[in-house]
Amino acid sequence: MKLEAGLCVRRGQHKAECQDTALVGGTVFGETLTGISCTAPAWAALLDGVGGNSGGQEASRFAASELASSEPAAEVESVRSWIAAINRRLLAEAASQEGRTQMATTLSGIFFTDDGAVLANAGNTRVYALQGPYLRQLTRDHTTLQMLRDLGGDEGTCNPSEILCCLGGGSPRYLDRLAVSRVFERSVPHTVLMTTDGIHDILTTDEMEQILAEPGSLQEKAEKLCRMAAERGSEDDCSALLVHPCPEGDGICS
Repeated sequence: MKLEAGLCVRRGQHKAECQDTALVGGTVFGETLTGISCTAPAWAALLDGVGGNSGGQEASRFAASELASSEPAAEVESVRSWIAAINRRLLAEAASQEGRTQMATTLSGIFFTDDGAVLANAGNTRVYALQGPYLRQLTRDHTTLQMLRDLGGDEGTCNPSEILCCLGGGSPRYLDRLAVSRVFERSVPHTVLMTTDGIHDILTTDEMEQILAEPGSLQEKAEKLCRMAAERGSEDDCSALLVHPCPEGDGICS
């Protein structure tokens, strides 16, 4: 399987550093705009350093680099074990740095192989599949806001950015809600979209679908998603990763 990708990682307005990190194959990206391709087995993922904790950028870069060097089997327990091991290494790294013991990052991504794909999600970074003109959200936010919605509680009483699951954070328990599942067992979608909350907290699903329906390269569409979110007032880091997975024999990829 070949992966064609377009990527935009954009630092938030008035922020000193970008805490978002992208991973495609064996390449880790910070603030950037680029197109890239690779062959499976490979990860495509976005990670968002937790801004309320010191070392968010370092946490997202560390976890992405560890993922880049991992090659689990395309099975749920194999991917879960790899991520748990990476989390232990992140916790150890954080514990060795004064003032950064709580550093943490979200993670949402797909590990692609020729035999299948496995989705992993911890936090509020999202993964969507484009089905025809419509986006279907494959991940569920691990946030207090989403939990209250599920329980029918008062959403106005919580911080909408508060997450319930992440890598790091000073304790392995923060990864307890990690969601891992096999995806695309019937058919591989033509396009997969991954976004950090700097985008999907600002743009509606309809607006993202409209951008994806417009002509242009994956990179141009990723850039437009980030630019529109910033123009709408997003002050957070904005990241969009668009991936075309192309199975063997599919003529879509060059």
